[in-house]
Amino acid sequence: AADAREDAAAAEARRVTAEAAGKERASQLETQREKWITKAEELQAELESVREATAEKAKTNTDKDALIKKLRSHCAKLEQGREANAQTIERLELEKSQLGAQSEDVSKQLQQVREQGKKAQTDADGRLRELETTRTELQELLEEEQGKAAAL
Repeated sequence: AADAREDAAAAEARRVTAEAAGKERASQLETQREKWITKAEELQAELESVREATAEKAKTNTDKDALIKKLRSHCAKLEQGREANAQTIERLELEKSQLGAQSEDVSKQLQQVREQGKKAQTDADGRLRELETTRTELQELLEEEQGKAAAL
């Protein structure tokens, strides 16, 4: 009976430890999620800044190569963000499998993070498409301006 109580106490201690570890990991994941949101907001602000600069440059038809380079750089940043999200999701799935059945709370929190990562990836895909559209429109404007300049 004493051994059974000791085993039960040890099992309870392992469960409490696993639950604490799960809560700590959930806290870390929430912190990471907040960092992603902040980074997404920063990238959105940068995107707006680039759009304004692009409109001004297109009107004056100067420094087209610099604008295209900036757009490509921002597209690359968005692509890197999407890849980082995909890697994070893979890493979280691996960690989930390693944690096993330690806590149902941990599983629920990981699912929420995965959904947020997918949403962030979807948002990044949308922003990437917007940048591509902007780049195409800029290229069309540039060609139109070059046509006008050639006609003069």
